[in-house]
Amino acid sequence: MKKAILPIFVLAMLLALVGSASASPPERVEFSITGETTILGWEPLPSGLIKFYIMATGVAYGHSTGVFAFEGDFVFEEWGIGGEVSGQGINHGIMTITATPPSDSKVIIRFGGRGYDPQNVEGNFTVLGGTGDYAGHGQGTYTSIPPTGLGLFAVEFTGQFHTHPQ
Repeated sequence: MKKAILPIFVLAMLLALVGSASASPPERVEFSITGETTILGWEPLPSGLIKFYIMATGVAYGHSTGVFAFEGDFVFEEWGIGGEVSGQGINHGIMTITATPPSDSKVIIRFGGRGYDPQNVEGNFTVLGGTGDYAGHGQGTYTSIPPTGLGLFAVEFTGQFHTHPQ
């Protein structure tokens, strides 16, 4: 019986560690990005549509129902196809948010949806991964909000985020 105590103790410790490393319950996340396009490339297609590429930078800010906030700088790359005049079409891209110092947290988000015109978009997003406070996974929706100035855009993201304890 004495020989069995050590393996049982080790097994109990491993189970306790696995339980503490699991993801937290989901937190409701709401954050917005405000930015400007830094690179815009487009190419007409034989169909009359245009293929486009956008790179943009700006600021992300928001909160969760938990203990962290999405706040920092972002950069994204976006690709899509749309109508030359109407702007109606589809888009997809990757965005990286880097938290405001002194935090070194980052999160990478994939997004995709459609545009109704050059200023109005909506779609879904998925958190591909993150570090620090942003370590975890999640998903949700996004929609454009009225821009704050000429050449600027704003988008609001709402969803669920599961953090991983450090």
